Amino acid sequence: SRERQPWTFESLPVTYTVQKIDAGDYTLADAPKIISIERKKSCRELLGNLVKNWERFERELERLTKYKSKVIIVSQPN
Repeated sequence: SRERQPWTFESLPVTYTVQKIDAGDYTLADAPKIISIERKKSCRELLGNLVKNWERFERELERLTKYKSKVIIVSQPN
C-alpha cells in the first residue's frame, strides 16, 4: 500500500492485509483484479489532483482502466 494515512479496519469484523496493489489504494482480496478503489482524503486533494497534478492523476486513472469496477472515494468533505 502506498497510503500514508490508510483507513483502519480494527473496529470491523473483517480480515485485511496491507500490501502493494497494481492500481488504486484498496481492493477486495477475493477480487483483486476486478475492483480497485482510489481514495482521496478530501475534496481539496481531489481538486488538487484535477488542477495542479493532472498528469499524475491521469496516470492513476489509466491504471484503473484494466479493472471491471473502479471507484474514487472522497473520504472527508473538506
